[in-house]
Amino acid sequence: MVIAIMLVPLIRKIIINASEIKFKVGDYEFTATKQTIEVFIKPILNELDDSVTLLNDRQKELFLEIYNKIYINEEEVILPQSFERDSEYHKDLRALRNVNFIRPYLGGKWNTGKRIEVKNFGVLAARLKAKELKSKNNNAQQGA
Repeated sequence: MVIAIMLVPLIRKIIINASEIKFKVGDYEFTATKQTIEVFIKPILNELDDSVTLLNDRQKELFLEIYNKIYINEEEVILPQSFERDSEYHKDLRALRNVNFIRPYLGGKWNTGKRIEVKNFGVLAARLKAKELKSKNNNAQQGA
């Protein structure tokens, strides 16, 4: 830990003076100019962090369940006949939609029989923020 703290000023100096930076996020490795990182990549990663922080544990669990069914098990996720508007489940779907992780397929309202679609931002979150989505979060707002 002490060594890492001592290296921070050196790493910062290298990054500030570098014309190109290579970094790794999860299983993905990126090479980009400093300008590209500042303008395009950093804001996206910050938005992902903010979005995950806004979700409570139940919403994170629901998102991973939906994502895994669609992308791992290759199943469609359809709202059940028992779906009720303004229920806790509906509020959780709204919260996930508000952070741009999911939406009703082709847009519209959440209704019985409606298919759930994971948006590209949600796919990015599941792949780059899997650890945070699986972790317990006591600071998130409870409900949406």
